[in-house]
Amino acid sequence: GLEVFNLLNEWTKKQWHQECWQPHISDSFKELKNSYSDTQQMGLDRWLAMIACWEEHQSALCLIGCGTALTIDLINSEGQHLGGYIVPGIELMQRALINNTEQINVVINNKPSLDYAKDTQTAVNNGAFLATVSMIESVVDKFSNELSTKPICIISGGMAKIIKPLLSHQFQYEPNLVIKGLSILHKVYQ
Repeated sequence: GLEVFNLLNEWTKKQWHQECWQPHISDSFKELKNSYSDTQQMGLDRWLAMIACWEEHQSALCLIGCGTALTIDLINSEGQHLGGYIVPGIELMQRALINNTEQINVVINNKPSLDYAKDTQTAVNNGAFLATVSMIESVVDKFSNELSTKPICIISGGMAKIIKPLLSHQFQYEPNLVIKGLSILHKVYQ
């Protein structure tokens, strides 16, 4: 937050006589237009990922972020962010069950599988993967139908590599979207 930024900025001024630059979410970036009326409600990581993808593709996009949360953002071919979804990521779904259900006392293993489970630990694991994959597939199908064509689908985040092989739609794996977006934004505003 701002407190950490201010401390870091003071330290860098003292150490290197440089000021830190802090990126901000805006209503637009070049042709890319943010759908949020209050842009400060959007996570900076999502905005930076959208900037990186739009700069590279400038086409209809479905962006999937697989981390603590599963984020899905949709951008049409004119660069209009249409909105998206945020739900718990796989580990968060599993922890919610383990921490809030008396009879479920298992260890999270994150073994990617959509198979039917024959024990509780596997059911918690596979259920979280099935929920994640089903949501992604459903959104891609809906967006594709609205566009009458398939968007470019991009997946990123810490869990992306293990989720990607489970998806039936073709996804490009991009491990550093946030950093790429930050670099693009910095070049424009510095």
